[in-house]
Amino acid sequence: MSRHDPMRRLGRRTFVCLAAMTIVGAAPAGEPRPDAKPETPIYVCPPCGCASDSKTFDKPGECPDCHMGLVRKSPPRSARYVAIVLFPGVELLDFAGPGEVFSAAMGSNGNEFQVFTVAADADDIEVNRAVATLKPEYTVEKCPKPDIVVIPGGNVGALSNNAKMMEWIKSRAGDSEIVMSVCNGAFVLQKAGLLDGLEATTHHGAIEHFRRQAPNTRVVSDRRYVDNGKIITAAGVSAGIDASLHVVERLLGPEAADNTARYMEYTRQPERAGARD
Repeated sequence: MSRHDPMRRLGRRTFVCLAAMTIVGAAPAGEPRPDAKPETPIYVCPPCGCASDSKTFDKPGECPDCHMGLVRKSPPRSARYVAIVLFPGVELLDFAGPGEVFSAAMGSNGNEFQVFTVAADADDIEVNRAVATLKPEYTVEKCPKPDIVVIPGGNVGALSNNAKMMEWIKSRAGDSEIVMSVCNGAFVLQKAGLLDGLEATTHHGAIEHFRRQAPNTRVVSDRRYVDNGKIITAAGVSAGIDASLHVVERLLGPEAADNTARYMEYTRQPERAGARD
């Protein structure tokens, strides 16, 4: 699998800053990210509020204050790139939940995912219910090649009726390792022809409509996420967190997924916990 020059990821602090209702600090759309990998690895304490949050260490070990395991500050060059698709009316937790999971997930080499956002253009995007304004990092024309694509729910007509975005999704689905939808983002995958012959789910309130829209797909309503290999669909809203943790477990192992959930203070839900968001 080909790799690109490392990019500055949307770190976990970025998503915590959603409390301020605006994501800031993203590189301008289309502008290449700097090579953030230090010549000598630097290790830090996961941000927890202890006195060592601002300190750096030259070797792995435990934080001297909170005793959490130190993590490598910069992702390895082999890190997978995660593209989170943004569009007007995107559901806040649909993109922020997976973004937090992949930004926080740590493997043996440090953070194994570099997360960025991509949209049709560089304009600011207002999320569903107007609770935040987002600035996409990349446009589809300048977007680096992702290994994982996340399509959130919300006003998905902004995607499915946009020919440029649908063409990008189809082309990226061909060579990405995983394409994952959250909530009614599954309707976008269906329109792109990516769910034919597969199992899929969506938000519980849209299940019957989804069955009518996807006659060639076995639509299920009793699972929080459905893994078909390359294509993964999650049920409503918070189910995107469980699906993302499932991806972390699949790629990095159960310990990495459990540690990520523990950092987020999130109780993982089993696959068949039901779609009741």
